[in-house]
Amino acid sequence: MTRRARVALGLAGLAALTVGGALASRSLGSRPAHPGMDGPIPACPRTPNCERVRVPLAAPPERVLDAALGALRQSHVLTGRAVRLTPTPAGARAVFTAGPFRDDVVLAVESDGDEGAVLWIRSASRVGQSDLGVNRMRVAQLVEAIRAAL
Repeated sequence: MTRRARVALGLAGLAALTVGGALASRSLGSRPAHPGMDGPIPACPRTPNCERVRVPLAAPPERVLDAALGALRQSHVLTGRAVRLTPTPAGARAVFTAGPFRDDVVLAVESDGDEGAVLWIRSASRVGQSDLGVNRMRVAQLVEAIRAAL
C-alpha cells in the first residue's frame, strides 16, 4: 500500500469517528493539560486543536535534543510527516502534513539544573477548530520515540 493510500485510509478512519461534526469536534480535539504553564515554547491558542506538554527526562539535554531531532524525522502514518524541519539553538521547528492539513510543531530542550533535561513540545493545527486528536497523538508518538531512543 502506498503512503498516499495509507494517509487517505487513516484520514477516512478519523473522519468516520466524527458523529455529528460539532459534537465530535468538541470531544475529540486536543486540549493542553496545563494551558498556562510557562516555558520556552509558545502557548496554545484558544482553539482546541493544540497539544503542549512538558516532559522531564533523566538524560543530558544534548542526548535529548539528538533523540528529539531523530523522532521528528520519522514518518507517522496517521499524524503526518515532517515536510520541513528547522533546527534551532534550543530545539527545532517542524511543519507536518496530513493530507491537506498543515500543523506546526515547536520543540525545545532545557537543562533541569541537575543531570537531566526538560523537553517541551507544542503541536498545533493552522486552521479549524478540531484536529480529531491528531496533535495529541503526534506529541505522544514523539515523546514515546524520544524515550525509546534514550
